[in-house]
Amino acid sequence: MREVQKNIDLPEPKAPYSYGVWAGQTLYLGGVCGITDDLLKNPDIKQETHNAMHEAKMILDGANLTFDDIINARVYITDLSKFAEFNEVYKSYFTAPYPSRATVEVSGMIGGANIEIVFIAYSPFKEK
Repeated sequence: MREVQKNIDLPEPKAPYSYGVWAGQTLYLGGVCGITDDLLKNPDIKQETHNAMHEAKMILDGANLTFDDIINARVYITDLSKFAEFNEVYKSYFTAPYPSRATVEVSGMIGGANIEIVFIAYSPFKEK
């Protein structure tokens, strides 16, 4: 059974998606991006990644979860030459053992974003 994650201190999505959906004890987060008007003018993959991770943290906080509860990540990046900069920031949010992850270079994203991350988290304490 699906249950939309509530208690998220973010504006209502502008598109038909949820920030997070529970399926049993697993929370599937929608893709998080960190693009801002300033970053559209002056791209900075590190800041964009910090912004995306902050959005993910807000969703996790609403579910009483942390980055330690993340089990999988899918990363979409528009320029793999920026991967090392992205990875430096990404890694700072986790401790070993790290979640599994796939990273894919894409030609573009909605809103001019350069990075989008999709997380899956697991909570053994969530009622089934």
